Amino acid sequence: MLEILVKWQPEQLSTFRNETSCIFLKDERFPFEKCDEILLKFLKREFKRFKDAVVKWTMHPWERDARMARKALKRGSQAYGLLIELACTRSSDELLGARRAYQSLYSESRKTLLAELKASNARYHLLLKHVKKATILVASIKRRKKKTNEEGRKIMSLPNESRTLTKAFSGILGVDEKSMMEILVKWHPEDLTTFRNENSSIFLKDKYFLFERWQDYHIAFLVKEFLRFQDVVVQWTMHPWERDARMARKALDGHPQAYGLLIELACTRSSDELLGARKAYQSLYGESIEEDVASRVEGIERQLLVALVSTYRYEGSRINDVAVRAEAIKLGITINRHGDKKKLFKDEETVRILATRSKPHLKAVFKCYKETFNKNIEEDLDETSLKDTIYCLYAPSMYFSKILDSAMKANANEDEKEALTRVIVTRANVDIKDIAEKYNKQYGTPLTKKIEDVALGNYKDFLVTLVQRAG
Repeated sequence: MLEILVKWQPEQLSTFRNETSCIFLKDERFPFEKCDEILLKFLKREFKRFKDAVVKWTMHPWERDARMARKALKRGSQAYGLLIELACTRSSDELLGARRAYQSLYSESRKTLLAELKASNARYHLLLKHVKKATILVASIKRRKKKTNEEGRKIMSLPNESRTLTKAFSGILGVDEKSMMEILVKWHPEDLTTFRNENSSIFLKDKYFLFERWQDYHIAFLVKEFLRFQDVVVQWTMHPWERDARMARKALDGHPQAYGLLIELACTRSSDELLGARKAYQSLYGESIEEDVASRVEGIERQLLVALVSTYRYEGSRINDVAVRAEAIKLGITINRHGDKKKLFKDEETVRILATRSKPHLKAVFKCYKETFNKNIEEDLDETSLKDTIYCLYAPSMYFSKILDSAMKANANEDEKEALTRVIVTRANVDIKDIAEKYNKQYGTPLTKKIEDVALGNYKDFLVTLVQRAG
């Protein structure tokens, strides 16, 4: 995937979609190929398999068996064979350990149980803890000494590998699949135990049952990070119309803060691209994007958003100089007349100008606004939605540069992180070179260097290659 897809141009991707009917369905009404919904779910499961293998391998055997037992019980009678397997193929101590781990992970009466164990078995557990540590240490020394003698060389130090693996698990964006595979397949049980004991940010030490278990929130975190590569691959191979339609739907299904994505789609696409996304939206969801925006958006942005997604702008170079000056003055008077800038969302003339005028015309209007009022129009606006509309219409590279910077911050939320995939994929064949130059100018760091610093693994390599191929 990584080697082939990043080299393909739009026409090659289109050929692939047309020739792969088992993955893409030819729409009967509109000229585009859409992903099979069943296959999307299938791909998600398949991309998660490597994550499942890595997580299970690093788990304490007790926790691994306990979680498998829980999964079997949830799946019903068809999965009871797994319970038989666990009960009959484990040693007595292993099965007892799995039962303890199950209580630790899932028992509703866990507090009472642990209190009783603490009162009656405190000394036993303390002794067992020391014996366990000593056994692990001796076994590790023996095994390493034996390997050194047999191979005639020193084994790579566990601390170095442990640090590498911790980083591989803890990336802000993506995971380092290569490091995981190279290190984990070499490690023996005592190495895995040491790794679990040394990483309290990933594993939680059970005080009473003496095993290290995965933090549940970190497993959920890993699911998202492992799937980032799947997301970028699927979005890259999708028809651009379908990709934008699915993004619009996701924005409408989300919270009001996600409405900025609708502005981005409506204002940074060409008229034909936006029309195509509207057609794909109808094909995928049996509704028009205009009616969905009108019925789902309840805030003050509704009127502006409906107008933006419904438009088909003139894309020629002709500009009416008289209208430019008149509309610049009209915007200035309207903006400065409203003490509460939120009222601008309902001002019909403001909405008309922003939603219907061509982008060259609007650039001329904003230039005239600055000459007339001695400041940029965005400086007179308080609302983020209106500012984003302005930037998307006349300075998209600046807008996307800001979005990318937010996506790669350590404290970025999931919506902001997802923007990294979205921007790189959707602009790779459009203006990613301009965006990269603007990013370097604004933040003093090459975009590819920043991606390499914060992202990991196949996900990082895919994004960096898409940026680099633009020159």
